[in-house]
Amino acid sequence: MKLKSLLIAGAVAAAFMAPEYATARPKPHKPKPDLTDKKDDAEDDAKEGLREQLKNLRKDWFEGMKGNREEVRERIKEIREEFKNKRDDVIDANEEDGDKPGE
Repeated sequence: MKLKSLLIAGAVAAAFMAPEYATARPKPHKPKPDLTDKKDDAEDDAKEGLREQLKNLRKDWFEGMKGNREEVRERIKEIREEFKNKRDDVIDANEEDGDKPGE
């Protein structure tokens, strides 16, 4: 009995929705911009100025990165020297005192 009432309710809902689908229309497309206009010389000059600025900024950034790389290399050398394994020196110093490793 429940299945029969469920099917009837579904049929009624489909009947109410059908007119809405029948009258639905696609959304109109936006008009495309007119690309036939000729470019102004002022726009070309502005673009060229921006290109020059970008070239200069890229050059400055690249030089800054070179400097950073050099600083990092130097710092890595300092860290390696600071944390260098001095195990052999400690062992040799202990043997001079008369202590043998493992005792």
